[in-house]
Amino acid sequence: MTTNYEATPEDINAENNEWLEAIDAIRREQGDERSREMLRLMQDHLLKQGISLAEATLNKPYRNTISPQEQPPYPGDIELEQKIENIIRWNAMANSVKDRSIETQFSLFFHANFFLKIFL
Repeated sequence: MTTNYEATPEDINAENNEWLEAIDAIRREQGDERSREMLRLMQDHLLKQGISLAEATLNKPYRNTISPQEQPPYPGDIELEQKIENIIRWNAMANSVKDRSIETQFSLFFHANFFLKIFL
């Protein structure tokens, strides 16, 4: 949505302060949970309008609290596990394409267990 409105930096600061005062009042009068609810409502409203909020603080990526130096070594064999995963996925895909019946579901389960018993 584009407008012809050209705000001055002072106008933007005043508007920002109004929004901050409003959310502070909601928090003060209705509590933290209501404040979070309002932020989620605004976020959902913008997302429904197709506005990406990837950089918004509500969408921060997961950050591990353990430094890489403190992490223990991986206990398994990553290469073997990747091979097993690939075999299971291939088998599931092949069976799903072949037949979408209940027998296929049992077959997928059987084959997955079979490969896990063989390779683990």
